[in-house]
Amino acid sequence: MNRRTYLFLLSILLIVNFSCKAQNGTKGQVPPKEATMTLDKNQVHTVFQNIAKEIWINQKVDLAYLSRLPKPKQVIYATYLLEMDVNNGGFYQFFNKHQLQLSEQLPLFLEILGAHEHKSIMIEANKYYLSPKEGALDLAGLRKLDRKFYKASVNQDILKLQAVYIQAHEEVFR
Repeated sequence: MNRRTYLFLLSILLIVNFSCKAQNGTKGQVPPKEATMTLDKNQVHTVFQNIAKEIWINQKVDLAYLSRLPKPKQVIYATYLLEMDVNNGGFYQFFNKHQLQLSEQLPLFLEILGAHEHKSIMIEANKYYLSPKEGALDLAGLRKLDRKFYKASVNQDILKLQAVYIQAHEEVFR
């Protein structure tokens, strides 16, 4: 690289650097990590879809592949799926679709997100599913848990918690 090209590239870098500082209002400071990526609920959905594309192999979810993904992707996939199913058809729908494939890990994943109320409800739902009364699911008990889940979601929006979690693990979701 000749001297002229070098000086040209250096001047471009300096211009870009100063314009970024001016836009951010910073004086040589690096913006905090949480400011580098802002997410809304639609973007959380996009992250979920990208993970789903990764794990759908031969038109079915490959849970062995899911378990090999980085933990942050497992957390987002499982918790998003739980919220989507419970909001659309309750725990009954979740268990009918996914049974124990994901439910055993969900209390830990909800804890990781900071959804403590949801974690307790998931533990309770797993008990209903694992020990059905007289061979049948206790639908009334699951419906009661559905209502608890909806109420907990008013206090703690799982999608917001997921957005914060994705921001904290931004490098995994690029």
